[in-house]
Amino acid sequence: CLAATVGVRSLEIRHLSVASAGEALALWLALIILVHRWLDFRGRFRTLAVFVAPLLALLGALSLAAVGGRDWKPPSGLLDRWSPWLDFHVLTALAGYAMFTVGFLLSAMYLLQDRQLKRKAWSFLTEFLPPLEDLDQANYLLIGRAFTVFTAAIFSGMLLVYRQGWQQNWLCEPKILFTFITWGVYAVLFHQRGAGLARGRKIAWGTVLGFLLILATFFLGELLRYGRHHFL
Repeated sequence: CLAATVGVRSLEIRHLSVASAGEALALWLALIILVHRWLDFRGRFRTLAVFVAPLLALLGALSLAAVGGRDWKPPSGLLDRWSPWLDFHVLTALAGYAMFTVGFLLSAMYLLQDRQLKRKAWSFLTEFLPPLEDLDQANYLLIGRAFTVFTAAIFSGMLLVYRQGWQQNWLCEPKILFTFITWGVYAVLFHQRGAGLARGRKIAWGTVLGFLLILATFFLGELLRYGRHHFL
C-alpha cells in the first residue's frame, strides 16, 4: 500500500515523490516491508514480522511528533533542479536505511535469544526466535548490502553538492555530519565481522548503535531546522 502510494505520486510528478519528510518516511517504511518480505521469502525469518509491525508504528509516531502537523519542505528552488541523480541519491539512502533497520531488528532478536539461552530460561521465545547463528549471518548479509548501497548514496550526494555549487562548509551541516558518522560505524562493523574480529553480541550491539544514529540523522535536520539538507 505504501509503495503503491509513493509510486503513483511519483508517476504524477515525474520524479521520486520524496520532497517532504512525510513522503520520505512512507518510502522508508515501504522499503522496510520489502526487505522483510525478501527475508521471509528465504524461509527462515517468518517471526520477524512480529518485530517489524511495532517498529513501523514507532517510526510513524516519531514522524508525527517531529513534524507536529507541518509538512517538511525542501529548500527553495530544489524541485526546479530535481534530476535523476537526486532520485538515485534519495532512493539509495532510504534503501540503505531500510536494510540497516531490518538489521537492527535481527540484532534485537539475537540479543533477546542470547539472553534467554544464557539464563537457560527455556520458554516459548526460545523456540519462537531463530537460532543465533542464523540471526548473526543474516545481519552480516544485510550490513554488507546496506553498506554498499549507502556508500553509493553518499557518493551520489557528493556529486550533487558539486553540481549545485554548495560552499565548502556543507560538511559541517548536522545531517551530513551524522551521515558520515553513521557510515563510519557501519564500516567498522562490516570490517570487524567480515575479518572475523567480532561477531555475535558485539556486532548486534553495534548494529543497535548504528540504528540510533540513523534515527538521529533522519529527524535531526527538522528538529534543528539548520542547513540546506534538513528537509530529508
